[in-house]
Amino acid sequence: MPPLVRSVLTHDAPFDADWIAHARRKLIAEKHDVPTLLRQANADVVPAQQDWITDRLRLLWKSTTPTNNMEAVAWLHATGRLIKHLPQDILAFAIDEAVRRSEKNFTPAAGAILAAAEPMMREREMIRARLDILVNGEKPKPRRLWEIEDMFDPKERCTPEEAAAILKDIGLDMSAAQ
Repeated sequence: MPPLVRSVLTHDAPFDADWIAHARRKLIAEKHDVPTLLRQANADVVPAQQDWITDRLRLLWKSTTPTNNMEAVAWLHATGRLIKHLPQDILAFAIDEAVRRSEKNFTPAAGAILAAAEPMMREREMIRARLDILVNGEKPKPRRLWEIEDMFDPKERCTPEEAAAILKDIGLDMSAAQ
């Protein structure tokens, strides 16, 4: 993200109508294409691929623990689950930073990785949200990491009656349970 864009969009002032107008004037004066910046900001918050995360965590585990340690699977699963929302560049930096700060060569906890990553992630999310306001003209709903995003098109959902028929066809007649 260009430095001017970052400084305008991460300013501590409330992103109210006056600041939105100021940001538009500033970015347009510098000939920045705001929709292109929004596409870049959206790409900058795309989570890392799961295979990359798993490979990186396995290397970290192998480098900091004795061989044949059976806690690896639990640690890989728990840590991977907690950091899977992070983009690859932020995650790579955060893992390295957590390792640098770890004491006695211990495998860093997910919390140490998140502590290094979250400030950068908050800045990216702020930039993305503010660019979205500049392009689309309204404040987006805050994205909560613990809420599952609905991936189904409402037109493709079955009705409750269709769901009951499917369950009955596979031997799970739920009508008696009501």
